This record gives sequence, C-alpha cells and structure tokens, in this order.
Amino acid sequence: MAEYTLGWISEKISEIDDLIFRADTGQITLTAPQYESLQEDAKSLMNTLAEDMAHRSGKSAAEMYEEREKVRRAIRLAATATRYTELHPEEDPEVDAIFKAMSSDDVEVAAIAQRRVAELWASIFVNKCNEQALPPPLPPMTLRQRIFRR
Repeated sequence: MAEYTLGWISEKISEIDDLIFRADTGQITLTAPQYESLQEDAKSLMNTLAEDMAHRSGKSAAEMYEEREKVRRAIRLAATATRYTELHPEEDPEVDAIFKAMSSDDVEVAAIAQRRVAELWASIFVNKCNEQALPPPLPPMTLRQRIFRR
C-alpha cells in the first residue's frame, strides 16, 4: 500500500472540492453517483488527514477535522466570490453598498446584508443535488426582543 504525505492528501481534498464546486456552479456536469462519490472521497480523505494530524499534534481528530474544514469553507467562499465576479463583471453600486453594510456595527443591518449577499451568490449555484431554499427572512424584532435576543 502506498503511503501519502499530508500535503498530497490536502491537495487531493482541494482538487475534489474544486470539482464539486464546479459541478455546483454548472461549469461541469456530474451524475448523482459521481457527485456522491466525490463527496465520500473528500470525507474519507478529511478523516485520514484529521487522524494523522491529531496523532502528530496531540489534539483530537475532531479538532483537526474542524480546523481543515474551516480552510475548506474559506476556499469555497473565495471561489464563490470569484465565480460571482466572473459572471457579473460590471460594477454595481448597490452590491458594493451591500458588502459595505456587512461590516456595519449595527447587528441587524449586518445580518440583512449577509442574507442579501447569500441571495446574490446563491444565483451561481445550479446543481440540482444541492438546491436548497434560503431560509425565510426573520420577522422584525421589537426593541425588547432585540435587547434580550429572544
């Protein structure tokens, strides 16, 4: 049995994630079994990576899995932003304002902006395997509810 380095495993996870992302955004076509196989391969490699890194670091495999999962989410977020920009290269002051509002000190304004960005970016995902409706908007909160966050 061949031995693989952690770097190779990590690179392979990134390659698989790229294929999944390209399928999710309609850049390539995969059958449902192919798509599921890629997801299973990525999960298996993630488990192997986490276990080996845990053994080397003294942390738990769950902690190491979560650390690498954060990297995967960051890469997917960057790929989503890049793909959205490729599909919509024109400058849009409204979209720029939404992104600026995401960093607002007003939690409610930032949350609305984040939902709006999710709606914009959701438009690039076309793979039927991953179609999910966005959650309905939250009902307006009263001042008391905002204070006590209920």
